[in-house]
Amino acid sequence: TLASLWLKSSDIEEMKEKGVVQDLIVVSVLRVNVDYIKETLAKALFNLLITKDTRELMVNQGIMSSLIRLTKQVQTSEVISLCVTALQNLTCEEKLASTYADTLMEMNAIHVLVVQTVTPMAHIEVKKMCGSALSNLSRLPTTHHYFVKEPNLCHALIKISSIRHSEEWVEKCAEVIWNLTAHTDNHQALLDQNVVQCIGHIIENGNAACRVLGVCSLANLSTNPAGYQQVSEDGMFILVATMKHTFMPIETKMNALRAVCNLVVEYPESRKTAVEEDLVPSLGMMMKSLMGAGGDGNEEDLMIVAKIMREISFYSDGHVTIQDSKGGNILLRLSKLENAEIKADVATAILNLSTCRFVTQLIEDGVIEAIYWLTLQDLLGLTKTVYERCVAIVRNLTANPKAIGRVVLESKIMMVLGKMIEYPSPLIKYHACVSLYNISCYPDSQELFVRSSPGIIHYLVALAEESDDANGLLMRSICSAALHQYPQDLLKNDPKVTNILMVLLSMDTSILDDCEVTVTDSDMATKLKKGWEVVMTSCEYAGTEVVQSWLNIVVERLLTFIPGKVEGETLKAVEVGSSDGPKLQSGSRPAGEYNKMMIEHVKQTPKDFAMPVPGAEITMEAKIELFKKENDVGADEEDDLVLSHDYHIPGSHFMGEHVAADDFSEGGEHLPVSPATTKLPPVNAPLPPAEGNLFGAEHRSSVALLTSMGSQANIGNSPKISMRSSFTTKIQGSMPLIPDSAKGISGTSETSIPGQKQIARRESMRQNFKAAQMKKAVKLENDYKDMLLLKSNNLY
Repeated sequence: TLASLWLKSSDIEEMKEKGVVQDLIVVSVLRVNVDYIKETLAKALFNLLITKDTRELMVNQGIMSSLIRLTKQVQTSEVISLCVTALQNLTCEEKLASTYADTLMEMNAIHVLVVQTVTPMAHIEVKKMCGSALSNLSRLPTTHHYFVKEPNLCHALIKISSIRHSEEWVEKCAEVIWNLTAHTDNHQALLDQNVVQCIGHIIENGNAACRVLGVCSLANLSTNPAGYQQVSEDGMFILVATMKHTFMPIETKMNALRAVCNLVVEYPESRKTAVEEDLVPSLGMMMKSLMGAGGDGNEEDLMIVAKIMREISFYSDGHVTIQDSKGGNILLRLSKLENAEIKADVATAILNLSTCRFVTQLIEDGVIEAIYWLTLQDLLGLTKTVYERCVAIVRNLTANPKAIGRVVLESKIMMVLGKMIEYPSPLIKYHACVSLYNISCYPDSQELFVRSSPGIIHYLVALAEESDDANGLLMRSICSAALHQYPQDLLKNDPKVTNILMVLLSMDTSILDDCEVTVTDSDMATKLKKGWEVVMTSCEYAGTEVVQSWLNIVVERLLTFIPGKVEGETLKAVEVGSSDGPKLQSGSRPAGEYNKMMIEHVKQTPKDFAMPVPGAEITMEAKIELFKKENDVGADEEDDLVLSHDYHIPGSHFMGEHVAADDFSEGGEHLPVSPATTKLPPVNAPLPPAEGNLFGAEHRSSVALLTSMGSQANIGNSPKISMRSSFTTKIQGSMPLIPDSAKGISGTSETSIPGQKQIARRESMRQNFKAAQMKKAVKLENDYKDMLLLKSNNLY
């Protein structure tokens, strides 16, 4: 009854006071072992949770825990659906954190939801409700400890996110991971379950909100050293694709950018993966999004791009890929910013790229112009750092025989070298001196640089007279070797030039070997710090709330129960044992009262109790008795009824006449049958096979053969002869009637028309076949009536 009623708060409180609720729980969980009864009891327990005013009371009484225990005892979809529905509705309560959270954790509700999700053949609606409940519980930080203890959590989320056309529920899975990754204490447990692959599966099957939450989760996981490898291998393509996404919020793109920066800065092995996943084109699209139409953009965000370009440039095998992906254009745009740290990162990135043998694309993208912008203004504490790297870049480019021809065509190359020579640093001056020597060794540009203002000769003389220390003597020797590369007509008769040329006579030629050496960032005197701090990130998300669904469960009965009311009479009893029942005698003392129904009833007899129980298997004797009782016409009466009809064959010589008894084949038995007694179509007997040429094609149409066989057989005496006659009768009955005007059967003129006796015998055989056919039809009709009789009495 509880499984089919709407209960009031007062009724439920009264049931609790009287212990009915506890009794129901005990019976449901411990006393009953029949599955369908447990299902009914589970519906009753669920209905006790529907009333809002007493819901907390019922949960404290153990209703929810009992439903959870029933799911372990009865593995039926109905009980599981009731339990999961109740859990989902409780997690949607406004006072979940203050009232129900601790109770649900004590019941191990998260484990129940995960188990029901990963169970094979779990219903789709059950998976959806489990995902909603897990999402609601994951919003409470106090439940995270129980989440990370579940080893199949990610597997369950993958199961839910695999549901087709259910993006709303996939979003719930993304929210679960987002809530858990917001706390670093949960990272290790999630990484042990390959959470990054789970995030990728959710993003692939979900909507835009899933990508927003997934990228934020990856960004948080990228702050943990334990997650560097997993995020780099399984999540890099997600981050790169997000930055390319046109309609993705800029906040999500920045989270992806920060995640990539965390990886390439802190985990060098991720640089290869980043370059191979086409990170550089994504950075170019991010530059356009951040800088907008002609704007400078936010330098703090652009600094992240500069950090990434600096770090991936340390991957030497990716230099060609970076150049082909227009990495030089990105560095050129970044070099025009005023932030000193961005300029230092750009200078380092260009220096690393200049160490590649193939730098033609880098030069065409404006590397010399980028150096010009890097050295255009004072950078305070980073000025020397930037200058050292810029002059090293020029040295590497001029030392490259494949690039020198393209470098000398740059209009700002001498302007850049002039700034380096003027900078008060011996190391910077030395690299500038080597660069001038390399340019001087390229004959096609000698006249051009000599006639420029100021010319290259001016810079060589200035460097040669710089100082008398060891570095000054070294530069003097290199400048002397450089001046010897020019023709005499390009050199002026300057005493300073002549003195410098004389140094070559006492110079150590091994000094020139250093001019061909490529300089790397590790050779720099000033080291550049990483300048990047790994921090957690967040995003704005307004999740969709699931509405509670407390529907009253009604138990469907197989048989409708309608209670009746019978009037009775209350009598006083003084004695027991009378055949007419207790009576009150005068002077006797009453012993009690009894109620006598005022209704007539039929007295039961032993014969009534011997009747079979409805639905039980009936014995063969009962079937026979019932058949005899219901069947009005017996088998003998049926035969008499059949024989009482006149039989005639349309078109025969005996129309309307009775057939003689000795014309029949079965011992002269008179079997006249009327075609009107049955509605069945006529049945033709099958033809026998033509084996042994007994009834071949040439004999089937011979009436003489058939009639002779019939005349020679003493029909009814010998079984073999009777069988032959019967078989012959069937064959004759299946043949068409031959008219009297027909010629001989064999087709010759010698064949005569059959006589009157042969015609009578043939008609006798036809009548026998018709009689047997009608008898069979009557028997089939009687069998059908018997079947209907047994079926009406529930015995068929």
